Amino acid sequence: MSKFIQSLDQEIDRRVHAAIRKALKPMQVRLAAEQKRVSLLEKELVRLRKAKGLPAKTTASAKAKTKVKSAGLVRDLRSKHALSQRAVSLLTDVSLNTVWLWEQGRTSPRAAQAAKLESLVQLGPAAMRNRLAKVGLKEGKSKPGRKAGSTKKATKKTTKKASKRAKKASKPKK
Repeated sequence: MSKFIQSLDQEIDRRVHAAIRKALKPMQVRLAAEQKRVSLLEKELVRLRKAKGLPAKTTASAKAKTKVKSAGLVRDLRSKHALSQRAVSLLTDVSLNTVWLWEQGRTSPRAAQAAKLESLVQLGPAAMRNRLAKVGLKEGKSKPGRKAGSTKKATKKTTKKASKRAKKASKPKK
């Protein structure tokens, strides 16, 4: 009985595979036609790029250069105007994490965001102060000794420790 079941399974598999091959045949023909069409479009794109004086293909290294350029742009902006990442995020209407990713070179800004960054780099100190005031910041840097975005105030425990240290420092040594 088991040989009968085994041969029945084999026959079912054979017929299923034959039906699948038959159904896939038109799709394979269409796929080949689309691949040929894509190839022709790529060749046309290369021809047009050459006519415009652009590089024939966009390579991975060109994309990497764009990311490095945007990372440098953010660093230049921050160093020139002494801005925190939070300030840059508010000025460009993106999240703080996005600014961090730009600086790391992991992502690059979209065209509109890159244009904002470039316009911010061109600003003078007075214009930057005005821009910061518009987004609700008095200055670009966060307060010293605190992490950006931190609103935690000193607790009793930390103030007691500070006062003990001050008393100990003011006592004369014997």
